Amino acid sequence: MLKKKVTYLDFNDQEVTEEFYFNLTTPEVTRIIAKIGSDIDDYAEKLAKEEDYEGIIDFTETLILTSYGVKSEDGKRFVKSKEARENFEYSAAYAELFEQLMTDPEQSKAFGQGLMRGAKAK
Repeated sequence: MLKKKVTYLDFNDQEVTEEFYFNLTTPEVTRIIAKIGSDIDDYAEKLAKEEDYEGIIDFTETLILTSYGVKSEDGKRFVKSKEARENFEYSAAYAELFEQLMTDPEQSKAFGQGLMRGAKAK
């Protein structure tokens, strides 16, 4: 599980810092690999090397939104409901995180590596 602190301006122009949680399970990683047709690290490197910006955007969005969830207080559940995902996707926090990952290759790499730590498949 990856915990990511994001500071952003909310829609009331207030600066907010929140912690968000991201995790990919082995079945989710397997689905992503089946969709892209290769290892996740290799695919990310290929997109960057080819400067495939549309592919980079789509892949980044897939990783963020597939991995986002809400951790239960007792730590026994990680809820990835449609409602939770949409609430995050339409937030200023998502926009800020997306921008950070798109403009900082090191941060993007660290995010991807953090997600892979939780899943067994690569």
